[in-house]
Formats: sequence, structure tokens, C-alpha cells
Amino acid sequence: MGWFVPRLAEGHTPVPFAILAVAGVSILTIMFVVPSRSLWPIPFLGAVGGTVAASITGWLMVALWQLTGLENDSAVLLFSVAPHLELRGLLLAAVMVGAIGAVLDVAVSVTSSMAELYSYDPSIPIRRLWQAGINVGSDVLGSMINTLILAYLGSSLPFVVLIAMEGPDFTALVNDPHIAQELLRSVAGTVGLLLTIPVTASVGSWWIWRSRPGREKRRDEGATDRVPVE
Repeated sequence: MGWFVPRLAEGHTPVPFAILAVAGVSILTIMFVVPSRSLWPIPFLGAVGGTVAASITGWLMVALWQLTGLENDSAVLLFSVAPHLELRGLLLAAVMVGAIGAVLDVAVSVTSSMAELYSYDPSIPIRRLWQAGINVGSDVLGSMINTLILAYLGSSLPFVVLIAMEGPDFTALVNDPHIAQELLRSVAGTVGLLLTIPVTASVGSWWIWRSRPGREKRRDEGATDRVPVE
């Protein structure tokens, strides 16, 4: 992130640099967490797919709610100091960076479970391997969504308490720009997590099945051991 923030401060478009930052963080994390180098592409592609889904969801919600990026005091202060910055793009970049941690957790968990299952049963069908990845991802999903939403809620807890004391109706609550921004982050992050599971399971099942060591050797040995019928 040492080069990411200065680029934003210089006024560059935030989203492309956020994509590069997310990719860099994903690569470094996977290198340290996943021991098998042959498995590295699986969680990387799953995490990138989930982050892209989160950014697209965020972009749609920004357009729907017509958010400007000036929905909190820090953004207003930043705009007063640097009016040349693209605050909408900065909001989307924040969504992507905020989601990458949980998305990576899910992608790595799904990858590790499929690799472990295959190590115990190399003859497992590719569809069964994919289903195992989906099942593990679904189990992890609940806790990850709670982590994501509660993290956003905790960062805005004083404002939430203020809203509760005033007691607005549901329409006013949803249309409040501060609440809309937190909903944007929560919903976009949740969508990213949801799509990370099938992307990782699909890529992982195909990758592990395709690159399984000794597949051709086992096939040849099976053909050699076959007793000819006279």
C-alpha cells in the first residue's frame, strides 16, 4: 500500500490503482498462506473474481443512490483540501480494499479444503470436488459476512446510536447518505463473498483435476494391467 495511497493523493483514478493494490495484496498473502505453489492461481483468481463482483455491485449502488463520496466528515475535509480528487472512485476503491480480506479468507479456505480432499482420494470426480468446495465455502460464508458487516457497523456505531435516538422511519433511514454508504459497503462486500465461492470452487476443481500428478501414468498402468480377452 506504500505506493497506492500516494497515487490517489496525486489525483489518479482510484479504481485501476485499487485493482492493482488488491492483486498485489492477494499475491503476497497467498504466497505466505498457501504452501503449495501449484495451488496459488486458484485463490488468486477466486479473490480477484469476488473483488471485481464487489466493485461492480458498489458501482451500481453508487449510481442508484446517486452518492457523491461526500457522505462522511473525512471525505468532506479531504475534498476541501484536495478538490481535484475523484471521491466517487475513492469510495469504490474503499469498497474493494475493504472486501479483499474476507474474500481472500474464503478463497483460501475453499482451495485448501479441495486440495486436502483430493490428497485423500485422488480418484474423486471433478463434480464431487466442486461440490465439496461449495459446501465448505457456504459454511465459511456466514461467519465472514458477520465479520464484514459488524466491522462496518462498529466503525459507524456513534452515528447509528444517534439515528436510533432520533427514531426515523425506514425510508428516511435508507435514504440517509451516511447509512447508504455503510449499506453500500456491506452489500457490495457480501456479494463479493457470495461470488468468490463458486468462482474459487470452479477454478479449483478444474485446476486440481487437470494438474493432478501421475494421471497419465496411472492411465498407462491401468492399460498395461488389463488382461486381454481371448
